[in-house]
Amino acid sequence: MDIFFALLGGLGLFLYGMDAMSRGIQRMAGPHLKAVLHTLTANRFVGVFSGTVATAIVQSSSVTTVMVVGFVNAGLMALPQAISIILGAHIGTTITAQIIAFRIQNFALPIIAIGAILHLFAKSDKIRDIGEALFGFGALFFGITLMGAAFDPLKENNTFHAYLEMFATYPVLGLLAGMFITIVVQSSSVTTGITIALAISSAITFEQAVPLILGENIGTTVTANIAAIRGSYVAKQAARAHFIINMIGAFLALIFVKPFMQLVLEVSPLHDAARQIANAHTIFNVLTTLLFLPLIGSIARITDYFIFGKSREKEELYYLEETSLQDPGTALDQVKMSLKESCGLAMQNLKLVDASILQSRDASWREMTHAREKIDRYQSRITEYLEKITSRQLSQEHSRLIPKFVRILHEIERIADYESKMGEVATRLSSEGRAFKGVEKKELQILFQKSYEVLKMSHGLLSIPLAEARKTVSQILDKYEVIRSQKDKLRTKNRKRVLSHQTQIALANYHYDIVSSLEEIAK
Repeated sequence: MDIFFALLGGLGLFLYGMDAMSRGIQRMAGPHLKAVLHTLTANRFVGVFSGTVATAIVQSSSVTTVMVVGFVNAGLMALPQAISIILGAHIGTTITAQIIAFRIQNFALPIIAIGAILHLFAKSDKIRDIGEALFGFGALFFGITLMGAAFDPLKENNTFHAYLEMFATYPVLGLLAGMFITIVVQSSSVTTGITIALAISSAITFEQAVPLILGENIGTTVTANIAAIRGSYVAKQAARAHFIINMIGAFLALIFVKPFMQLVLEVSPLHDAARQIANAHTIFNVLTTLLFLPLIGSIARITDYFIFGKSREKEELYYLEETSLQDPGTALDQVKMSLKESCGLAMQNLKLVDASILQSRDASWREMTHAREKIDRYQSRITEYLEKITSRQLSQEHSRLIPKFVRILHEIERIADYESKMGEVATRLSSEGRAFKGVEKKELQILFQKSYEVLKMSHGLLSIPLAEARKTVSQILDKYEVIRSQKDKLRTKNRKRVLSHQTQIALANYHYDIVSSLEEIAK
């Protein structure tokens, strides 16, 4: 029980440390890393480099994968480019094992103290993030120390050593054990950390650890595939590519296990099993990347055959997926995509209203009803997803985006309401057998066009940088002032037409309702 509780406590600290370190670094570097990943994909070699660097910094291959899947969903990156970054992420994630093997456990408590002080008492958000990352870094090593101490009694345990000897004699058993443990704990970093902790306490040899490391590399792909079950088609493809690459690589390393171990020993210090294990982890992923780098296109095509069931791409807002929530920045990017799509529906609906009123198209009413129902479903889905994002720990920058997106949601809903109001006017005109005259139609046509232009420019704001956005906002305000002025002029003209008996009172009311609704849409 002492071993079990010490192992459990050490594992808990290790997991929390990994999470805190990754979270702190991610908040500091996340937006910059996203820009690097998006920019550095000119070719597959640059993609591997950017994936390696990004993952080494945030200490999470899952976060890197989520980012690139978000890019592919948005049409900003092709799947082969994404796979090259994922290959780099395989290498970047081994940095954790390399850090652990440095055995700086003696400095764990001072690092925890410094990190806690910075995180709790610093005024700057960046300093607090650095403090959280340092605290996590120290907790990670203190967890390794506790796990190493827990494993000390196992050095003399004959049953434990008998099992380990089986892994060395029958490497496939070690591979399966490593894979199973990784699937259970849902993290290859944890199982690699445990393996290195065993080595630090001299409870396991390098030869016994290698099959475990190979199994851990397969096990981590299984957890990624489980996470992608409810993900988009691209997320599934990325997860399948991850699995195919590591599975084939692991079995090739198992077939050539003796030469592989010899290569690792050649570049590793003698009598340092922890460093040898860390190097085995890194060398395996580097060799796997080099092997599959020329085959990225083929792997991308093969993944199609490993995805079962219907493609979710036909579903509404399929990219608002659970896996994206691992990186709030990516999740917010997906929300922005969905807002653009929702605004596009409002633009489409305005065209339908235009056709229904000015061209007396009866079929437009059914299309308008369908579009409005779709906008309502989008509003509900986006709101639900934003609530999930707010339950995560967000940076100040991400927190500021939430109310802005909520305001955009409200504005789209408001626009849809005024479109519905105009749709009701179109229905009444049809049922009452009324129609606007030529001059009235021309006035409304001009106002519809101007309102549509404002809506189109507003839709474009979701896709352009801040510097350009200011210029566009200024142009939108100018156009709105023209529409507002036009509304007042049309109101006066309408009153004169009623007084001179050039139009019916009911038509004048309908005319003004439409003009007022268009002005509200442009507001």
